[in-house]
Amino acid sequence: MQGLSERVAWAIKIIARDKDLDEGITDVALAKILGTNKDTLATYRKGQGLLKGEVVENLVVKYNFSPQWLFRGEGEPFPGARAKYPEVCGPEAPQAEARPAQTASRVATILPLHQVPCDQGQEFRISDALSMTARVLESGTSYATALYLNIQHFDRAVQSETVMKQCQDDLSRQNKIIEEQRLQLADQERRITELENKIRYLTDLQEGSLSTAS
Repeated sequence: MQGLSERVAWAIKIIARDKDLDEGITDVALAKILGTNKDTLATYRKGQGLLKGEVVENLVVKYNFSPQWLFRGEGEPFPGARAKYPEVCGPEAPQAEARPAQTASRVATILPLHQVPCDQGQEFRISDALSMTARVLESGTSYATALYLNIQHFDRAVQSETVMKQCQDDLSRQNKIIEEQRLQLADQERRITELENKIRYLTDLQEGSLSTAS
């Protein structure tokens, strides 16, 4: 079984068949749990389509699938799977170096954006950042899971900020249009008032002429 897409496709199929997972679950219900829709789920089941990170994250969080198996094909898909599905299991993932419980807990924590330490003056190269990210994600350690979940967290935050910026830009454009229409309306009202005054003047002038002629 090669690649993340094939392993996710197998996971989606087996969830609805395995009594220890979610045997008999409908596509609609499973799609909701994984954070997608029925049609996209059907595409993923075929090993096709662009995978959403949220789907992979929910396989790990909701169904206890192994990130090492999903990303690298190492170990078993979920606890106890080797006894039932040895054909999809990979070699045992290397054991991570033992760490104090406090450190392991800290590593797996998803930091809120305002708590992420950063140096505003620090510069970095994207190519270097990508290389380091790849090494961590392929390490098969708790750091890989923590980094992956943090990437998902930051990606959602960036998307939210982008949507907010678009909404603010749209609102600014609408306010500009409204202001232009208000000015046009004021100009029309001014012209109407001037026209009414001219009509009133001409009417008074005509009535005065008729009175003089009489």
